[in-house]
Amino acid sequence: MLAPSSKRPIIIILHQTGHQTKDIVKLLKISRTMVQKTVKRFKEIGSTADRPGRGRKRSARTEQNKKKLREMVRRNPRRSMRKMTKKLKIDEKSVRTIIRKDLGLNSYRIQKKSTNSRTK
Repeated sequence: MLAPSSKRPIIIILHQTGHQTKDIVKLLKISRTMVQKTVKRFKEIGSTADRPGRGRKRSARTEQNKKKLREMVRRNPRRSMRKMTKKLKIDEKSVRTIIRKDLGLNSYRIQKKSTNSRTK
């Protein structure tokens, strides 16, 4: 069984060669509405691709938040993730993802010196 998006070009070719919707449904064993929507999409945008703007929109990993984080890190590389999270009011995991994947930085905890170490 082919995925719906892989059947779109076949549907368009059959439609352009003069096949009726009911014939395409029987040939490809798909629903009538899928054929109708595919033909409508092709007439509107001239392609069998998905319409632009489909899918879940980014809400935290926006360019604006990336710029703000880059500037925060540039000004003070020692600032904690939690403080940046509170300042931007976005989820901590989103901040960590932006820092790691989008900005290409590695976060680490700065080790404090031990106060009771012996000196010789």
